[in-house]
Amino acid sequence: MKNYSDPSRTSAITPLIQTVSFLAPVGIVLVTIGSIPFLGLGVVALAGAIYLLNYLVWNRFTFAVTTAMSHEPELIVNSGIFIRTTKTLRIARLQAVDIHRPLVARIFGYATLQVEVAGTGDSRAILRYLSMADAQELRTFILRLAGNSPSIEPTSEEFPHWDVPNSRLVASLALTTSTYVIAAGALFSVIIAIANGFGGLAALTITVFGAGISVVAGFTQFFNFRLCKDTRGITISHGLFSTSSYTISPIRLQAIDISQPLAWRFFGWHRISINVAGIDTNTGTKGPRVLIPVIHHTHLNTLLTTLVPEWEINMDSDWLPAASNARWRYPLQHTYIGSYISETVCAARTGWLTRHMKFAPHARIQSIRLTQGPFQRSLDLITAHCDSVPGPIKIAIPGFQSHRALTMLRTESVHINRAINDGRSENWGVPH
Repeated sequence: MKNYSDPSRTSAITPLIQTVSFLAPVGIVLVTIGSIPFLGLGVVALAGAIYLLNYLVWNRFTFAVTTAMSHEPELIVNSGIFIRTTKTLRIARLQAVDIHRPLVARIFGYATLQVEVAGTGDSRAILRYLSMADAQELRTFILRLAGNSPSIEPTSEEFPHWDVPNSRLVASLALTTSTYVIAAGALFSVIIAIANGFGGLAALTITVFGAGISVVAGFTQFFNFRLCKDTRGITISHGLFSTSSYTISPIRLQAIDISQPLAWRFFGWHRISINVAGIDTNTGTKGPRVLIPVIHHTHLNTLLTTLVPEWEINMDSDWLPAASNARWRYPLQHTYIGSYISETVCAARTGWLTRHMKFAPHARIQSIRLTQGPFQRSLDLITAHCDSVPGPIKIAIPGFQSHRALTMLRTESVHINRAINDGRSENWGVPH
């Protein structure tokens, strides 16, 4: 293993990869419009200038991992041509360490390593580009330091893993709730086509094209999806053209959403989305938002009990139903609305065309609040919110009368205080 305590640079081919990545769209445009001599010379000059700039940036970029026994391990990154910047990331507060392979870097056989720690502001370091062997070695080294473990073995087939067949992925993407909207749009377009000819055909073409783009985008993103839990944590890998491999600790999972569109009910499929600490959708931070894009219900309990056994999720628990007069405010979903608060999690159940079951452990809930709109006020209904970290999951429990909602709020407050007082280490770890 390399000595990462000394300042190191990323691969010397980094400036070239960055230049090619930047100019690739320009090359596609030139090929499309044909060869124009002066444009070609301009692109060559531009490529030279961009390469020089990338080289200067690369030459001034170094990283090192301190492993001295006198203090905790840190990742130190120095960068900047004119203004030097030093960023220090405490590995003990590691959130995630991921490998990304954009298409151009993948062609060259290189990858980006992204290290994320808990903290405010820009608390991540991006090392681009490393060879795949170096990226995997450095990731394993950082994970070993974060877990205070003498060694961390690579992912093995012996560890539990779940693969999503690409055929099932395509079928699930084609049968989402948006499919019904697209089908309705296609039917409407056909009616217009019969009445108005060209206008309807154009609308139908746009509708079908939009549906195809949605399926293709999801397929390329989640192609060859694999979820695994091993001694390093939870590993998620996927991608067709650009591939990504995320490694996160189970203690960084903040909330889970088990969703099921209407058409998926006939096949027993579910999707699991997640909120992960340190992944901020508002700032565009890369990170996993989907734990698994589609899974059969026969494997659902096994997956949850393997990945987050300490949550003790019970989807067949006795759900507290919404108030009877909630049907006036939520006419389509009031029979499905429900909630329950166990010793470990707060759970909400909502939805009509797409059903959702959302769970968050008490220790991970950031705040709790009650809201009431004018229509709800007239029916004496309140919505309870359990706020998580930024992410796709918003836990809201609607349709409960004010006195019951207040009782839920008090109960959840007790559980949150008890969970916080128990305290859990911020260090990277895999609960057993």
